[in-house]
Amino acid sequence: MLLLLLITLATPYGVLLVQSKIMSLAELKVLRVAIPPYFNKVNPFDCRTWLEWLLCNLVYDTITKPTPPLYYVFMVNLWSLSSMKNNENYTQWTLVLRDNLTWSDGIKVTANDLAFTISFVSKIPPWSSMLKALSKITILNDTAIRVEFSKPVPYLLRLLSSTPLLRSDILGNRSIQDILYFNITAGPYVIDLMIPNEIIVLERNPYYFLKSRIIYDKIELVAYPDSESAFEAFSRGEVQGVIGFVSKEFIASNLLRDDIAFAFLPTLAIYAVVMNNEKAPLSDMTLRSIIRSLIDAYNISYILLDAFVENQLLKVSKNTLVYTFIPIMLISPQYGAFSQYVKAHEDAGISYKVITPLVARSLLQESNYTDLDNDGFLEWNGMPINLTFLAPLGDPIIEATAKHIAHALNSSGIMTKLILLPPHTLYKCVYVYHDFDLALIEIPYYIISNPIIVALLVNSSANMMPIIPNDIRQSRVVQNLDSIIFVKELNTTALLEIERMIHRSCVFVPLFQRNSLEVFYVKSLPIKTLRSYLSLLLPENTLLSAPIEHRRYGTKRYILLATNVAMLVVITVIGKRGKQLYSPEYEPYP
Repeated sequence: MLLLLLITLATPYGVLLVQSKIMSLAELKVLRVAIPPYFNKVNPFDCRTWLEWLLCNLVYDTITKPTPPLYYVFMVNLWSLSSMKNNENYTQWTLVLRDNLTWSDGIKVTANDLAFTISFVSKIPPWSSMLKALSKITILNDTAIRVEFSKPVPYLLRLLSSTPLLRSDILGNRSIQDILYFNITAGPYVIDLMIPNEIIVLERNPYYFLKSRIIYDKIELVAYPDSESAFEAFSRGEVQGVIGFVSKEFIASNLLRDDIAFAFLPTLAIYAVVMNNEKAPLSDMTLRSIIRSLIDAYNISYILLDAFVENQLLKVSKNTLVYTFIPIMLISPQYGAFSQYVKAHEDAGISYKVITPLVARSLLQESNYTDLDNDGFLEWNGMPINLTFLAPLGDPIIEATAKHIAHALNSSGIMTKLILLPPHTLYKCVYVYHDFDLALIEIPYYIISNPIIVALLVNSSANMMPIIPNDIRQSRVVQNLDSIIFVKELNTTALLEIERMIHRSCVFVPLFQRNSLEVFYVKSLPIKTLRSYLSLLLPENTLLSAPIEHRRYGTKRYILLATNVAMLVVITVIGKRGKQLYSPEYEPYP
């Protein structure tokens, strides 16, 4: 669906879509949206702004598509392909196109186009670093090709999820600089009019294979000079949406409004509510389940359950702190993305429901939670529930979200004290001391180039060693090892700081070309423990550069570059074990 595409291409910090609910989206044939005035090309290989990315994803279609994350495993939808096969060591792939795939002029997409696309991108970054082992492409028939590599390439399908289909008979031997305005594509829309920095008009592609993805016959993206004029046009009904002018403060103060929906890009900043399941009363499954559903009722798009335990994807030792992850994406449920995420989880066998504080209180009372002293808060086995909820200071969106969650919990009879802490202090409380009941934290994702050794670091009170899935090959969720990828996206600020720091050291490594692995390391542990982390998590025979020290907000990080694989290793030192970190200067939020 187009709206879902708009949602997944906005960014969480300043690049947002605000959608009016005055008119029914289903009745609109033309969508008119206000955008900032900085665009002058539509080139999928040279996107330097979020707006250029948005345009390219509306006009171009990729060979494969990533699906929503389930259990932190990103599965790949074949999308433009009808089937694929690979040999056991991932050196030979057979890719077959859909029969109904056509270009926007009605000409059928052929195996020549698919072969040309892969050959073309293998010569330009970031694809060139990942496809340098490409040795041969053979066209088998009108729809199928065989791609051969000199060494294993298990991540090919994931890589193709960012690869736009190219028309071989038109583009031919053109260079990347020539693709500035190419209007015969395989995407849901084509460019009807483009006046740089003024207006872009997109018309629906009548030959697009997935008709249900196209809601509007026409999309008009109109440039406005500033936020004031854009919102005036929005108020007058001249545009139905505003992209790119929304501040964090505006979002924080309007999170729960019924007439505005905010769209975020989940891969740039995923936050989660973490539950310390080992501490009473969170060890009670009923309470955990109700808290998950409660939090999701407050504009959170989808839930990742305790998959590590309930579905036995990871064998967790008894002394390991198990987290329940609830990614916060703040997407209004009635705008399509919500229902699709729910369906994805239902297809995976995960039950799903959203409840209100009143319903939550009733469910808890049915489970023998009682209010003996009539103070409005429930007791568990005769003992008061006193949860400590930690959240990071410094971001008005995250702080407002935490306050709404705390209010929902308290309104349900679950006494919850919210404490806002600096991020570094918060990490210590969660990762080092385990001194919390609930915590709102940024989720560490991991990109591992070799899926056979995929591991998820789970903080253990004993030795903090990573836990490796024992039966990863046989897992029902993980059917194709080539589709597994654990993603860690550094936030934009940190990425730029690290990039500058690397440049200053005279090592030029464009970060977008590299996978990244982040390891949280307690500095009081022996260095051999850290080495054992890396030996388990990195591909065999990985060569690492000397560490480069980087500090930010009192947090020490070491950056290492893997010279023989496309990977950046970030080691975050999070202090040492000791007493709890709460102090009088961090008063609970009332």
